[in-house]
Amino acid sequence: MSTPLAISVSPACAFRLLGPFSLTRDGAAARPMWPKPTALLAMLLVADGPVPLDRIVAELWQGRAPSSAVANIRSYIRLLRRELGADAVRTMLGCYELVLRDARLDADTFRELLERADRTTAAEERAALLKEALDLWRGPALSGIPHGPVLESWVARMNGHRRRALLELAGLWLESGREARAQDLLRQHLLGQPTDETAYELLMRALHQAGDGSAALAVYQQANRHLVDRGLYPGPRLRGMQQAILSHRPLPAS
Repeated sequence: MSTPLAISVSPACAFRLLGPFSLTRDGAAARPMWPKPTALLAMLLVADGPVPLDRIVAELWQGRAPSSAVANIRSYIRLLRRELGADAVRTMLGCYELVLRDARLDADTFRELLERADRTTAAEERAALLKEALDLWRGPALSGIPHGPVLESWVARMNGHRRRALLELAGLWLESGREARAQDLLRQHLLGQPTDETAYELLMRALHQAGDGSAALAVYQQANRHLVDRGLYPGPRLRGMQQAILSHRPLPAS
């Protein structure tokens, strides 16, 4: 079991949620705390406002809470206050709220970059912002700590934002003739999301656009195999792309 951190939050303190949960202080990664206090800290970090005690119990034990659950949570809160500062966790009417004025979260930076990209009309600048946002990810969000319903929901939302950004970036690279970069991005994505038909469609388009129709057809077969293994079948867009390539017709509009 690892030893809890002994830190004080400062402007140089950053929480990293887009990958294994970690804390960086002055550019150096600190050792993690025990799993349940870390999950509680993550829950407080992603919450919008105070979190009720019963919700914390449900998150940390998921219906299998011991009789000591509330006492354990109060012990975790004392630990967080000791490690993050006496005023870092506020108690109000049976709720807890994290108050860290100068701490930074990579998830906040990710969302800010996506918002900037959404406001940008220049394709090159938009692609650069999306790439910068995606580069913040180091693996599955909040990996290495237990997830209850709150963290699972947050991870699902963040994964959705990541997928949207990734597919848009691949499309922008295709429009600008950077097929190889789009292919690399999409292949890496499909390793973790082997049933994402939109990603397969873009990858087929990138390969066809680069003049490699046979490789595009091989991607269709790969998609078909992964989908059928899960009781699914390629949708009409993927099938339409396959038929267009086989018939030497223009691909359907994206």
